[in-house]
Amino acid sequence: MGSNRIGNLKFGDATLFLFDPFSFIGGGNPNQHPEFVQILEYTRRNGIVPNYTTNGRGLTDKVIKASKQYCGAVAVSAYAPFTETASAINALINEGIKVNLHFILTTETIATAIEWLKHPPMMLEHINAIIFLNYKPIGRSVVPELLLNASELMGEFFEVVTSIKHTFKIGFDSCSVSGIVSYTKANPNTIEACDAGRFSMFISEDMKAYPCSFYISSDSGVPITDRDSFFAAWQTSELFQAARTYFRSYDCDCKYSNMCLNGCPIFPEIRLCNQARRKKEGVAL
Repeated sequence: MGSNRIGNLKFGDATLFLFDPFSFIGGGNPNQHPEFVQILEYTRRNGIVPNYTTNGRGLTDKVIKASKQYCGAVAVSAYAPFTETASAINALINEGIKVNLHFILTTETIATAIEWLKHPPMMLEHINAIIFLNYKPIGRSVVPELLLNASELMGEFFEVVTSIKHTFKIGFDSCSVSGIVSYTKANPNTIEACDAGRFSMFISEDMKAYPCSFYISSDSGVPITDRDSFFAAWQTSELFQAARTYFRSYDCDCKYSNMCLNGCPIFPEIRLCNQARRKKEGVAL
């Protein structure tokens, strides 16, 4: 909904696509948007239960009150040293707001994730769920060495995920599906591959549509000026059609391609499957 990359999405523009069955997804640290409370109220009034992600900053009393009144849940991003993370979680939970924790998995953070799952810190005691996000090489500081598929701890991580019961739920972003199908025996009915362009859309601050936010790094997007152009972007644009063609192609020859749908179309290097690791290591398939 807003970031320093361009600016804040205007409330008037947001109302073009705040209608059922579509959801409004925030970006950056949306609770610091100057019209954030108004957007939450409008969204809920139009039959959509909003959720948002925050780094914990800017959670004023007004924002927390609106979050309790209008939101289904709030996600807090975990950033070391986790002081602000814990403070945000406590402030939200103390007001009876459902909280999910978002944890980015990299070669440097996976050991912390394992330790937290084995011995959960106090701040996780009352959260609803911890959602693990596969690191994507995008942003101001791209570090290829952080790509999770280079970690030797992935087997242990997925073992801990599936073998220990917790008071909180455990989930993953769709960018992690290739690891789930490779390292666990999860019920296929609980697995959903990347939904970019299939049943989700990202709209940037300058009113351009993308199958997901990471397409910004490689495409100029489809301009949105009204509801007609909104539907046209979704139904007939080349960008969205190409995304759907990619997911239907099953070009990957591993046995899980029908579940991971070839993995990420933007960053193939983030795949977590054993085949991707062997290719990276130069081992014959």
